Amino acid sequence: MITASKATIGVILSGVVGLCFLSYFIFFERRSDPVIKSNRLKKRLATNDGETGKLLTLELKLPVSIKHLADQEILVNELNMGEYYLSRGDSALGVRHLANAMVSCRNPDVLYGVLRNKLPKHVFEMLTEKLLPEQIELWSSSNILQDLAYDIE
Repeated sequence: MITASKATIGVILSGVVGLCFLSYFIFFERRSDPVIKSNRLKKRLATNDGETGKLLTLELKLPVSIKHLADQEILVNELNMGEYYLSRGDSALGVRHLANAMVSCRNPDVLYGVLRNKLPKHVFEMLTEKLLPEQIELWSSSNILQDLAYDIE
């Protein structure tokens, strides 16, 4: 039989515990590596085409809807600021905000038609001077504007 002292057993046990401790950190450091995460995701998608694929498409659609909401918020904010400054009598600053709203709008031809019918003539002329002539020509030649003008009259 091999005899070992308490000190020898303590050294061996502390070595085993230290080795386990180091391997634990190496394992988790490897798991947090972005390359390994992407490889794991590719393997998971290749083997499980069901729910993981659905979750991935939901995550990809989320930033688009957030961007759309941010664009809408900018548009509403610019329209409100333009309306505020026009009501206070500051036409130049109001037109500036309305022009920013026209640029940030997803359907500027519809907004152009609404502003053309709702704004006073001198303010609308200031707005058309602020915008690029190519944009105005495109928006004013749209069929949507003609339909909108027909509905209002």
